[in-house]
Amino acid sequence: MKAYPISPGVFSVPCAEGLLHLAFYSERVVHCAFFPDANARPLPRWGICASPALDAKPTIRVDEQQAVFTTSAIRLVANLADGTVAVGTIKGDMLLEGLGYAFEPALISGENTFHVSATFRAPADEHYYGLGQNQLGHLDQAGRTVPVLHSYHGEKGEGESIGVPFLVTNFRYGFIYDNPSRIHVTLGVDGRTTWRAEVGEAVSFFVIYGETTDEIYAGYRLLTGETPLPPKKALGYIQCKQRYASQDELLEVARGYRARGYPCDMLIVDWFHWKSLGDLDLDRDFWPDPRAMNRELAALGYDVMISVWPRFMAASAYFHELDRAGLFMKDAAGLTVNGIPSDQRGAVIDTTHPEARAWYWEKIAANYAAKGFTSWWTDENEPDVCPHPFFFHAGTGARLHNLYPLTHSQAVYEGHRRDLPGRCLVLSRSAYLGAQRY
Repeated sequence: MKAYPISPGVFSVPCAEGLLHLAFYSERVVHCAFFPDANARPLPRWGICASPALDAKPTIRVDEQQAVFTTSAIRLVANLADGTVAVGTIKGDMLLEGLGYAFEPALISGENTFHVSATFRAPADEHYYGLGQNQLGHLDQAGRTVPVLHSYHGEKGEGESIGVPFLVTNFRYGFIYDNPSRIHVTLGVDGRTTWRAEVGEAVSFFVIYGETTDEIYAGYRLLTGETPLPPKKALGYIQCKQRYASQDELLEVARGYRARGYPCDMLIVDWFHWKSLGDLDLDRDFWPDPRAMNRELAALGYDVMISVWPRFMAASAYFHELDRAGLFMKDAAGLTVNGIPSDQRGAVIDTTHPEARAWYWEKIAANYAAKGFTSWWTDENEPDVCPHPFFFHAGTGARLHNLYPLTHSQAVYEGHRRDLPGRCLVLSRSAYLGAQRY
């Protein structure tokens, strides 16, 4: 067995049970991908925006049983039988030790695929933090199975969950399980930690070593992008309620704050400001002159955020245009999913499609930004219609279950930065790996 360089910082390691790819993004950050056969396939790596480091040149030693990669910070040992890896520091401290992979054949949404799992040794004194948002009520997830998936109602109706497959541990490393499908991770049970993703053809993960938490997050930032400096208004008081029903009501509140000398930097116009959901515009019966309203609010020292939804009812201004263009989430027959029995509020725009992202921002800019709105609440962007049984431009809803909020925020952020002056503020109701860069 040998380790073959593919490109700077990237290596192919044939194993008896498959093929291991290793990519070094820095001296402290490594990506591991194991394929159950000899044919490596490109991985989308959703949310990851970095490239392997051109100057990452680990020393390599290979014998009959293992390949050892050593940088100035870490030592990675690859098992040439099963492709598992053990990652430690160059001082000899063990960070993460792989025990095995599993590929269970599955037919999901018409695709022949696998449930893909990776299992690691879990010391009794290891503690685990992160994994997005859940309603389980624990900071340390050791000893538990955690769902890492978007759900508007949670798994048991306990409240919204958001799946971000990134965690940090007290053993000085961060871990990303690189898969946007539904994940369940069992942490520190019977001496093992197991990550199981519903859909995939490879086990793909990143290990980030850091002596401090700051160094771990620097590695995460390297991989998934930096957070842009927000506008100053985002750091002040933001006033919202459910809901301001008219232009007159919002102006009355804004004038009242100033008359009383109360500090406030931003006001939010929430939902039902439209005639029909999907108009992406204000109902003139209740918001007769939003441009004049926003001019007055700006003179009073306010910026105004507005809620922009990804849903389009059939009666709305743009439903049929989007339907004809095929820019909605679809069912197995290729037809638009125009609501579900429990939620009849229209179709979901498919912002995994570049054309849909461009169209969505174009309408926000024309109908909202041109009237003086400056910031964007991307509400319902899990999306709240569970995508799992449906289909996107970028793949099946099962394969991409957790992805949607990333591409949806991307549409708004990139459009704003291209077309409008000043920094962009997106208030997103959901997230995935890399959402911070939007």
